Amino acid sequence: NRSLVEWLGYSREAWLDCGIMNVGAWPADDAEFLRAWNRILSEGSARFDSVPTVAADGRRYEADISGNLFEVRGMRLVQLNIRDVTERRRAEEALRESEERFRLFAESARDYAFVLLDPDRRVIGWNAGAENLLGFKAEEIIGQSGFDCVTIEKATEYAAEDADVTLRLWRVLKSRLPGEHVTTVYETLERPLV
Repeated sequence: NRSLVEWLGYSREAWLDCGIMNVGAWPADDAEFLRAWNRILSEGSARFDSVPTVAADGRRYEADISGNLFEVRGMRLVQLNIRDVTERRRAEEALRESEERFRLFAESARDYAFVLLDPDRRVIGWNAGAENLLGFKAEEIIGQSGFDCVTIEKATEYAAEDADVTLRLWRVLKSRLPGEHVTTVYETLERPLV
């Protein structure tokens, strides 16, 4: 179809004359693509993620491919849905890297308490800073109610500082909250602390 021609740059004629196995997008000896193709032929349908794909100009992509085998007037036909997922995969990898950097930062911070609570307000994450500032080891607090385990005296100083920082950030960032769709996060999690 036209979208495939525009995306990969092989002409319609090339697809029709050479066939999908020889046009060049998936080399005829590519084991992953051959496995996908043979599975479609043997099982009638298949889905494969992140199949290496090469455009006519040599650019490389990742494609999710799903295929179905049909019989029309005694002839077996394969219908493929091919979707470029290159940017999505890059974004997923960037997110994983960012999460790992934040995890390493949060775990190593000793002057700041990072406490993660589940929707029932049970502690599911506790860093070295929380241990240092609040006096509980992670194994003592994980699974407990975050509000029952910390004395009011210990919580007051930290909460006052957190509320002050939250209020200062809100003053600077309040005009951006609606545009970035984080108003609810602020209103339900941070504002009650202020």
